[in-house]
Amino acid sequence: MSLLVPHGFEIFLLGLATGIFVCMMRPGTGVISLTVLLPSLVMTLFGVTWLALAAWQGETLATWRLIWPVLLACPVAWVVRCVRLDPVWFWGGVALGASGAGAWAISQVLVLGADRAAGHDPLHAILFGNLALMMGLFCLVGFNWAWHQPSVHSGAA
Repeated sequence: MSLLVPHGFEIFLLGLATGIFVCMMRPGTGVISLTVLLPSLVMTLFGVTWLALAAWQGETLATWRLIWPVLLACPVAWVVRCVRLDPVWFWGGVALGASGAGAWAISQVLVLGADRAAGHDPLHAILFGNLALMMGLFCLVGFNWAWHQPSVHSGAA
């Protein structure tokens, strides 16, 4: 959503806050396994270190625009673990997001005549491209998942 909609980042934060609230209301969701927590903690440590170095050099605001997704890794991992989405909805959302980002990039370049595809402010063009490519690569994983699902056929002949 943050790639395609103006102020999508704020909508994402609202959704994340709602997810955290729902998870806090569910009993037994306070503990996360190390396999889920460790990668997000490493990304958060990376983001905090990067932000500290930028603050030292006086470039905090410019850096903040690039690292906010990295710093959201821990709460997002906790909410995803807590909510436990049906894989069909998860992979459908990834495919919809990747398709939307690709369509937005194509329309910006071909229809609007932009030199470079970018998301809406405050999303930086490089971050837009990185997130769009990441979702596209996730779609490859989704294809693998879908390929290994049992085939569902209707009973009608």
